[in-house]
Amino acid sequence: MTNKGASRSAGTLCHTLNFVVSGKTVSPTSQVQRSKNIRPSELRDVYAEVVAKVAELRDQGKTHMEVCKALNDLGLTTRTGKLWRHPQQIVKLLRSFEG
Repeated sequence: MTNKGASRSAGTLCHTLNFVVSGKTVSPTSQVQRSKNIRPSELRDVYAEVVAKVAELRDQGKTHMEVCKALNDLGLTTRTGKLWRHPQQIVKLLRSFEG
């Protein structure tokens, strides 16, 4: 004897669920727009020197990983005092401060 609810696949069950995000009801298949930026208004002063150096290094043709290494060599750390380790950190930083 099988339970009818248990015989449904997780994918089928998933499509029957809805979530409330920021006051809107959305299904798991719809795209929820989330900001991909860090908070530039709060961190603009903190990262001003870092962003300028990153832009300079990228203009020189350095890869994101080479930029991470250069920032670490210069003693420039993240706002939490950690080393730059992931190229995605540079991508997000540039995206947040462009324009």
